[in-house]
Order: sequence, then structure tokens, then C-alpha cells
Amino acid sequence: MKKLFLKFAFLELLLLTVAYSVRTYFGKEIFLADSANFGWVFGIIGTAYTLIAAFVLFGVWNQYSALSSLIARESWLLGSIWNFTDYFNDKKLTQNMKSVLLSYINQTVDKEVDLLAREQEVETYSKEYIAIGKVIDGIEFNDGRDAVIYPVMIQGYRDLLDVRQQRNEAGTTRLSFSMRILFMIFSLLLATSSLIAGFVYTIMYMFGAGFIGAVVILTYIVVADMDNPFGGLFELKPVSFFQTKKYIEGSSHQE
Repeated sequence: MKKLFLKFAFLELLLLTVAYSVRTYFGKEIFLADSANFGWVFGIIGTAYTLIAAFVLFGVWNQYSALSSLIARESWLLGSIWNFTDYFNDKKLTQNMKSVLLSYINQTVDKEVDLLAREQEVETYSKEYIAIGKVIDGIEFNDGRDAVIYPVMIQGYRDLLDVRQQRNEAGTTRLSFSMRILFMIFSLLLATSSLIAGFVYTIMYMFGAGFIGAVVILTYIVVADMDNPFGGLFELKPVSFFQTKKYIEGSSHQE
């Protein structure tokens, strides 16, 4: 939060300094003379910026929300596989499954999240994921109930792979370069327009430039932060993984 405030304060101060310098150098008369003619231009730029900013914000928010849901589902599937293990009443299976599930969670939280934050690919068939499959393959049936539960566990394991693939894709997807450039261009156009607005009083001119500048700066900061869900003010923390890990560590399956 402190870093965000300092970034905002620096950019806002820079904009106000430029605004005051422009006002002092050119004087207010040149802007007041054409203020009526410039109004429609300012309106078009403002409308275009609003539409583009709304589209960009909607896109990054959807991506952020989708990734959050995928992380929650992935951790839920891990918990489900752990719960299915209880039906087999096998202490060795329980110990092995606990070990591989915790390894999977630790790998995801400690390494994979960092890789996704740096837009680096994460191996879909990780050794931790494969280890879970090997434990499932080693299950031996003791009664009819085991044969019923086993396909359900297999399906959960397959669903885990699907969610894992979607999570990795969503975690590395960023705002396209062309859309980012377009958003930056209209942000600069709107900020520049505020510098040549016609105000009689300097204090009102500074207020107008500062207000529009604050909107542009904050919008850009929010977009940049949410475009990388694993960093910045809106950092997406894998809380559900921590909860699942705590649940697995704190529970024990008894025969």
C-alpha cells in the first residue's frame, strides 16, 4: 500500500508541476481564447478513454476472478482426494497420500506461484502431480465399497489436471501489447487535454488537471496491478491452498 501511495504521489506531483509550468509559460489567455472550440475535442477524448478504460478493467478483473476461482477449485480437489482416501481404510495409503498431497501444495505455493508471477511456464505434468497418480495406482481393493470409490478418486485426479492447466494458462495471461499501448495513448491524451483546458483562475486549472490526472494514474496503476494477479496491491494469495494444507496436516484417517 505504501509503495502504491508513493507511486501515485510522485506521478501526481509530476503532473501538477508540468501543469503549472504550462500555465505559467503560455499564460491563461491562449487557452481561454479557444476554450469553447476545444470543449468538443475534450469530450470525445474523455468518452473514448472511458470506454477503453472500462473494457480494459473488465478484462483484467475477469482474468483475476477466473484465476481466483481456479485456485479455490484446485485446492478443493486436493482436499477431496484426501477425503476419498479415508474410504479405503489403509494406513499406508493414508501416509503416502498425505505426503504427496502436501508436496504438491508446497510446490505450488513456494515455486509455481512465483513462476507464474514472472510469466514463466509451469510444467503441467509436474513430478508432484505424477506422484499423486502413482499412489492412486497402488490402491488395493478390500471390498466392494473400494471399487465404487476408486473411479470417483480417478475422476478427481483427472479434474485436478484440467484445473491445473487452466490455472497455469490464466496465471500467465496478460493484457495484450496492442491493448496496453492503446490504453496508454488515450491516458496520455486525456492527461494532456487537462493541461490545455481553459480556466480563468489558476487554482481551478490546477484542480482540474490534478483531478483528471488522479483518475488516469489510479486507473493505470489498478490495471497494471491486476494484470499480474500474483504481485502488487491486489496480489492474489493462495489462501485456499494454505487452508487445505492445514486440513490435511491436522486430520488423520483411522481404520
